[in-house]
Amino acid sequence: MSVREIITNDRAALSVPSLSVAIFDATLRKLLGDLADTLEAHDGFGLAAPQVGVRERCCVLALPPDTKQWGAARVGEQVLVGLVPIVNPVIVWHGRVRAVADEGCLSFPGQRIPIRRYVAVRVQANMTDGTPFEILASGEVARAFQHEIDHFDGKTIFDRQDPRFRPRLRGED
Repeated sequence: MSVREIITNDRAALSVPSLSVAIFDATLRKLLGDLADTLEAHDGFGLAAPQVGVRERCCVLALPPDTKQWGAARVGEQVLVGLVPIVNPVIVWHGRVRAVADEGCLSFPGQRIPIRRYVAVRVQANMTDGTPFEILASGEVARAFQHEIDHFDGKTIFDRQDPRFRPRLRGED
């Protein structure tokens, strides 16, 4: 596996929607391995394929073991921890509660943007072999899923910025 270059400060390059993964093979596993290596090299929470120039709906999340501080991703009773590859994730449910928190992105180093997100989501996805599974995510982990799925839809943190916290430009009403 190898560390790939992350697209940085290029909203246009990140605005193209991605295609669902249809072939679950060694090429996909190599991409996910590269995403994991790249994520670790940059000490991030999540990295989506579009951030390295690949228009496929797959990502890797670095899920922390401290579920009290960060929330959790559960498959049934099992809590997912460590580097977790996710393919074709789709949010199929979200709770009612949303919270605003500053989010960063490896594609926009040094930027922190206030974004309002759901604090609990249920995600249907595929494993690297194509097997479907469902994840219930909470807290910052739920936020990370929403953030990475936004990348698949061509959205960045700037597209999701909570307008109540956006700095007003001179001349704006």
